[in-house]
Amino acid sequence: MIIKSLNLTNFRNHKKTKLVFDENVNLLIGDNGVGKTNILEAIHLLATSHSFRAKYDSDLISHHQEFTLIEAVISTQNEEDRVQMQIQRTPRSDKTSVKKVKINNVTKSLGSFTHHLKSVLFSPEDIDIITGPPSLRRRLIDSALFQVEPKYKLYSVDYHKALRRRNKVLELISETGRGEEQLPFWNSKILELGEYIQQKRAGLLAYFNQFFRSAKNPYSKYSKGLDTTYEQNLLDTKSLLEYKSREIAAKTTLVGPHRDDFILYLQQKDMSQFASRGEQRTAMFLMKLAEFNYIHQELGVKPILLLDDIFSELDPEHREAILNFASEQQTIITTSSQTELPEPLISKVIHLPLSKSG
Repeated sequence: MIIKSLNLTNFRNHKKTKLVFDENVNLLIGDNGVGKTNILEAIHLLATSHSFRAKYDSDLISHHQEFTLIEAVISTQNEEDRVQMQIQRTPRSDKTSVKKVKINNVTKSLGSFTHHLKSVLFSPEDIDIITGPPSLRRRLIDSALFQVEPKYKLYSVDYHKALRRRNKVLELISETGRGEEQLPFWNSKILELGEYIQQKRAGLLAYFNQFFRSAKNPYSKYSKGLDTTYEQNLLDTKSLLEYKSREIAAKTTLVGPHRDDFILYLQQKDMSQFASRGEQRTAMFLMKLAEFNYIHQELGVKPILLLDDIFSELDPEHREAILNFASEQQTIITTSSQTELPEPLISKVIHLPLSKSG
């Protein structure tokens, strides 16, 4: 799988940007603030339908503009598809927007759309996945599963819709004492959807652990003693009954996959508390490598590898490991200094900002 071209309209600081990529290793080079990371964000958005940085989709739209449009030509096994995503502001507020997607000019659902482009992103901020809030770790899991399981994407969207409706019912009961007869319906909804979501998450994390220990892992020397533990916030009929009074008082759902977490261990020690920054960085590289191989194994295609300005933070040994990996599929690398990378590795250099003719 390769991305052949990318057109951005009103995407963050890119008013009109057109890029053509080589099928091997591409280098986006430019000073801080020219929009290098924004380009990777747009590609990963097409793959997962979610930004890895923005809280609201509307944040992706350039200031004083009403919409953003991302267009790409994707090539897979001698077939080409033109994919488009448009995000349009709505009149209700600055934070609300409508997202529409097309494949070859045919409107699609988000679930089917995310099955066309695959990517894995590695950035310096990924270290926060280990030390930050559980939402970051859930996002990593979802990033892989959205691209592999269209049903997972659909169930995830439906689960959060049902969760919001159930929370409204809990609020109604708490404030007025009415509406309790509505709870069984929304209970059954989140039970059905949540069970599937947690089953898939458990399977993915089990794969990660298997990969860390596998002889097929070319970087197994780095993953010795690395392990993940799924902290499943079990959603079942018993837990809903047990937490019912507390949920009514809190006006929100206290159990379910929206509160899931996982912990990374190194030599049986919680990495968020006991690992060095270097060990955490290595662990995240291995997590991303496991994510890459999971997508490749499940779908038979190699995702596009997106490396966002990571080499300045790596020691020579880890830099060499990633560069060897980068040469095995289409890779797009951002950096402010080309001297960090061996020149024979790079197939195409794109200097940002682009000239008016480019």
